[in-house]
Amino acid sequence: IEVGHIFQLGRKYSEAMQATVLDEAGKPLTMYMGCYGIGVTRIVAAAIGALVPRLDASFVAAVEHLLACRGRVVLTGMGKSGIIGRKIAATLTSTGTPAFYLHPAEAVHGDLGVIQGDDVVVALSNSGETEELARLLETIRRIGARLVVITGEPRSTLGTAADVTLDCHVSEEACPMNLAPTASTTAALALGDGEITQFSRTHELGGGGPGVKTDIHALRHHVHDHRDAAFIGHVH
Repeated sequence: IEVGHIFQLGRKYSEAMQATVLDEAGKPLTMYMGCYGIGVTRIVAAAIGALVPRLDASFVAAVEHLLACRGRVVLTGMGKSGIIGRKIAATLTSTGTPAFYLHPAEAVHGDLGVIQGDDVVVALSNSGETEELARLLETIRRIGARLVVITGEPRSTLGTAADVTLDCHVSEEACPMNLAPTASTTAALALGDGEITQFSRTHELGGGGPGVKTDIHALRHHVHDHRDAAFIGHVH
């Protein structure tokens, strides 16, 4: 799919450049100019749409970790990823799941003690190489908490160390310099909220009973056989 915006520039620039074409009668005619560009909102929307084929067994496994969690869900991330982590934590608490955000820099200076063995840690890092998060890996393993990583680089340090890795890679940012986190943060948020939505829907069916097992089986079947736009509706 190619989407974008058309900008009508008129004859301002063509007159300055004396850019003309010949009309049907062979007379010079000043061009009416326009340009075509990929809009910011379109790039972000495309990034979310690209998540659809990646809603695979890893997504199901992440939902299962949330269902099995007997402690809290701990969100962590640096910079813009940290802001997305705070939002996901807020969504979890609003759906009745104990969750909070832990700043990774504060964690290495003593706050890591809040993580317990029955918690699930959800770490966000577009590069998957965030130093402050990498420092937490050994301690998280030692404590015994589960680690879910949302990253744009699944083969990164964080991606390969996680119990479950969710791929939110984007082909480009909406920033003209392709630097500012825009499409990548939106994709991470959409993936996180989609996971929470599916978790909440499943959890409501039976609190861990047969209904939950049935819905998880249905989720596995849906992801395996379809992975279509209907399922990404939960993300939207």
